[in-house]
Amino acid sequence: NLDVRLDKDDSANTLKNWLAPLSEETSLVVLDCPPSMSRLSEQVLKTADGVFVPVVPTWLALNSWQQLQAFAKDKKLKPGRLHPFFSIVDRRKHLHREMVIHRKQRLENGLNALIPNASVVEKMGESGQPVELMDRSSAAADAYRRLWKEIRKLI
Repeated sequence: NLDVRLDKDDSANTLKNWLAPLSEETSLVVLDCPPSMSRLSEQVLKTADGVFVPVVPTWLALNSWQQLQAFAKDKKLKPGRLHPFFSIVDRRKHLHREMVIHRKQRLENGLNALIPNASVVEKMGESGQPVELMDRSSAAADAYRRLWKEIRKLI
């Protein structure tokens, strides 16, 4: 219900204010947000040092990614904070393979890690555990480790 709470607070830096007490003890805060253009999205984009955006390798998802970039630009937020990466990649699909092959053009400044469409990834929601704990030897766990290495270099 963060959107509701943000709507009740008139402060321009509400999320930043809420997170401020954590700065003494916490070096990393991860906010997992729904894909929307909302006050919460604006606050996250304004507050975060880096925003890592999963993008499904489809034209519709690329269009949504471009809308997010435009939203950030419209709100005068630093676009350099946005870091897209392909997720739910299904190499059996021609479009996904083509998008991955041409990712430098399709997903400019995108990260290299590719998160596969795998049943172990889908089971994360059900089990409440990361892939690393469910199946450390899976391709998906390896993909998340590669993604994390890239993220660590940026933060």
